[in-house]
Amino acid sequence: MSKPCPNATPEKPQESLALRARRALDQETRRFAEAEGRGPDEYCDDHRVHPMAEGRFLSTVATMLEIGGFDEAELRIWSEESVGRLAATAVALDSDRIGWGLGFGWKEVGADEPFVITTCIVVEGLKAASSQIGPAGAALRDRGLAWLQRPQREFEVEIGSVRVPTFSPRMRQTPWNVLAAWTSHLEEGDPRRDVVRSLITASRVPGLGWCYDSDSMRLDLLHQGYTIAGIEDGLDEDLVLDWILESLAGFSAPAGWVDKLDIVDEPAARDLRGRPGFLVHPCGEGRHLVTHPSPARAWSLGESLRLASRRSTDPQLDVALRRASGSLAEAVLDRLGDEKSTRWPRATMHVLLGLATFIASRRQSTGAL
Repeated sequence: MSKPCPNATPEKPQESLALRARRALDQETRRFAEAEGRGPDEYCDDHRVHPMAEGRFLSTVATMLEIGGFDEAELRIWSEESVGRLAATAVALDSDRIGWGLGFGWKEVGADEPFVITTCIVVEGLKAASSQIGPAGAALRDRGLAWLQRPQREFEVEIGSVRVPTFSPRMRQTPWNVLAAWTSHLEEGDPRRDVVRSLITASRVPGLGWCYDSDSMRLDLLHQGYTIAGIEDGLDEDLVLDWILESLAGFSAPAGWVDKLDIVDEPAARDLRGRPGFLVHPCGEGRHLVTHPSPARAWSLGESLRLASRRSTDPQLDVALRRASGSLAEAVLDRLGDEKSTRWPRATMHVLLGLATFIASRRQSTGAL
């Protein structure tokens, strides 16, 4: 059984929290739609459309339609408008395949660089919104899916016995979270799916989660969500729930949710002990777990809320999930609109999908809000 999250304290009355979440969801999705998805980003001050945010927006709207009680006609219009923005920002790779990137230059790549993770999130949103995106949206979905399933060989690398895409054509890393998201768009029976998922599962740090890639000892909160969501299909449900609760417990510090952890050796641990805000604990084999004094980013909280907002038939697991999701929802609502990052569309839409999933989960358990 997973240990409880220190921050997963008993929540405020369920109805109050769920209604607060619903009001925030309604207000912030409207704000996003009225701004036509435009806004700045952590890495770019220009106000522009962000494909990743659009993918999360479509997933959010689809969840709102499932919840009910929102203006369905308006949500469908918003979905069609989002499809238009995605069509305008797609990067054509050939006549059959498209991808999406940031839309602005970052690190060593230009604005027209397609990213696998961005394309995964966009295609996920288009799949979720399949009933409201029309033929134009379906065509975008199919062309994006074609690139994920048949990437250009020149930007693949070999892992295990299969070839996989790198982060982008010019960025040659293979982060676990990106590979996990990619496998979620492969057909069942595709050998790449099983091989890569086995490698990802084997790379998990017991009791914690995943480092960024095979060469990294850094774990961050956002990418735990991407990784688990990408590979959970077909796995034992209780195993997945244990992973979720263990990861959340690792990022739950006395002062609140944190964004990153490092696994370091003894000399590095000695150097960090006593530094303000850092927590250092032995984790076996001469290694130490370092908790950074970095508060969890808004989109890390949102993705974690999405992950934790689910039910279990095991009463203990169910209580642990409810407490964790309640704590995360409180954290999201307390920060929404009060910090710069929640005005970045990519962060905002991770938060709102988390809130929508939370509301849907609570509605499933009570039948009403």
